[in-house]
Amino acid sequence: MFVIGACSIETAPTPTARRGDGRPVLFVGNSLTYANELPGLLSALADSAGGQKLSVASVAFPDYALEDHWTEGTALKAIRKGGWEVVIMQQGSSALPENRSRLPEWTARCSSKLRQANTRPGLSTGWPQWGRRVP
Repeated sequence: MFVIGACSIETAPTPTARRGDGRPVLFVGNSLTYANELPGLLSALADSAGGQKLSVASVAFPDYALEDHWTEGTALKAIRKGGWEVVIMQQGSSALPENRSRLPEWTARCSSKLRQANTRPGLSTGWPQWGRRVP
């Protein structure tokens, strides 16, 4: 008797196509964006509140910071295509010293590109783990 097993290798998600009708919002982030399906969650919240409908998409890869998105280029290509009213940027916890020092710099760089594309920048952050809180 032979047993054949298969391994599942997690691959980085690809950028999502725009979903829904309404105000176009692009999410740029990491697994905190895609594992929790943040774009769909925000869209559903807006819809259930009876407010503006949203058309959402995302560019999110595992363990990516804004600096990584800048270097890799997929998010910048999506931004340069235009058509986004808001781009919500997200990276790991700012409780980590390296994130805390780099977040302002890369937020400013990305925001500059967003404004050139007539797009408003937004930020999203997650709660830090208990052991990573900043006193």
